[in-house]
Amino acid sequence: MAGRRTEIHATRREHGPDFTARYMGGPYDALSFQLSAERMLSCLFYIELLSAPMLYSSPEAACIRLLCRLTPGPEMTNLITGLHLRSARIHYRGAEAQWTGDSLVTPAILARCRRGESFSRVLEVQVSAMDTVLDVRLRDSLMGEQSISNCPYKVEKLIRDQGLDCAFGRRDHRLLCETGTTGNSLTAEIEKLSEELGRFLPSGSSDAWV
Repeated sequence: MAGRRTEIHATRREHGPDFTARYMGGPYDALSFQLSAERMLSCLFYIELLSAPMLYSSPEAACIRLLCRLTPGPEMTNLITGLHLRSARIHYRGAEAQWTGDSLVTPAILARCRRGESFSRVLEVQVSAMDTVLDVRLRDSLMGEQSISNCPYKVEKLIRDQGLDCAFGRRDHRLLCETGTTGNSLTAEIEKLSEELGRFLPSGSSDAWV
């Protein structure tokens, strides 16, 4: 768009901003603000692999966890509540040809966030090779549709970024006792993850997670 000098850049870095908007003095309009708002919202969400795919068969089902960068608190609760009220949706795929669509915020997730827990939900995608590209898009009636932070994301790069390729752990890994994780909070996290993974199990097989 001629004359516009607003630069927008979004990344997922370990030590840097995920979104940068720099105004350089050119003309701007409602569309400029709309594009910036869309990217700011989508960059609040990112994905992590629950484990590195082994690829014993191809394609292989892999679980990724969709997370929010905001820590539990009023700001995150307001964000998640607003997305729920606007019926925000996610569309995602890996090696699949077709996109899978689902609600971003389920009633169970909303209830957990209101109890002071972090936003988290598990998605299942197909991975056929390490160069499979994972893409998760957020669609909101107010903000439009955008890929979340650093998506599309190659599986091999996601593995490196998470440190899942380090058999003996990354240099910045700390002991469990140093992270402030207590037994109760760890149990709650396991229960929450089991609840999410239970969505992919056949009916009547919930005992497998007890």
